[in-house]
Amino acid sequence: MKSKLIIGLLTILIVLAIIDILTGIFYWNRTYLEFDASNFNNISTPIIGVISLIVYGLALNLSQRQNKLLQSQHLRFYYAREVDKIIQDFNKKLIDTKIIQREKNDYNYITVHRLISTLLADLRENSDYLLDLESFKKGDKLSLNYFKGRSYYPLVLFLSEYTLGLPYVGFQNTKDLLTEIENADLTTVDKLHLRMRIKKEILNEYLGMMEFMEKAEFMVPPIPVLFNISTSESMGVEFKTLNKTKYRNHYDYFKDKFE
Repeated sequence: MKSKLIIGLLTILIVLAIIDILTGIFYWNRTYLEFDASNFNNISTPIIGVISLIVYGLALNLSQRQNKLLQSQHLRFYYAREVDKIIQDFNKKLIDTKIIQREKNDYNYITVHRLISTLLADLRENSDYLLDLESFKKGDKLSLNYFKGRSYYPLVLFLSEYTLGLPYVGFQNTKDLLTEIENADLTTVDKLHLRMRIKKEILNEYLGMMEFMEKAEFMVPPIPVLFNISTSESMGVEFKTLNKTKYRNHYDYFKDKFE
């Protein structure tokens, strides 16, 4: 900003110097030049007025920019605290892993996607699952009660919470905050800083998981979607990859925001 102001003032000085030289040449070429104070005033007064107007405009513009910068700094601190609140809230919400008999229980709403990835890998090694997947592909109708007797049922029951999208109500708060930041009177740099914090510290693992499943779906084992209200008992339970369930409910919104 300072460099632009200096360049602007230097430009004005150069223009004035050129005007002075041209004026001198104009008068020096006249043999009977007589100085008249009124002529000088007629020339200098408009020039001084224009210079004053330009300097005032530059000062006003600089002041407005400084005020906007100060306001943006205050708002940035406020929204940074709001980001911290969401992070703290997500970290406090530990995932109940008793159903899958996991001793380690320190997964939360941010890190649970690591656990989901591990469980999907376990599915690929389960013989009951592989047999049922082949049966489904052949067109066999497998009921909910049938799965209750399968060795991998606890694992699928745990994942069902994610196929229904239930744990992701907290993402709505994140979406609302992103909208507020987008509409706030923040500088472009401050908006970018806050958005990147949200992506890196809240959404990174979820987005990474979804991006992998979108690009390499053939490597993701489809899981039985239990409790699907749109599927009747006679139709049987459908197998779907996680990214084709309500697990992806917020993905398209966030992907659009961070592209």
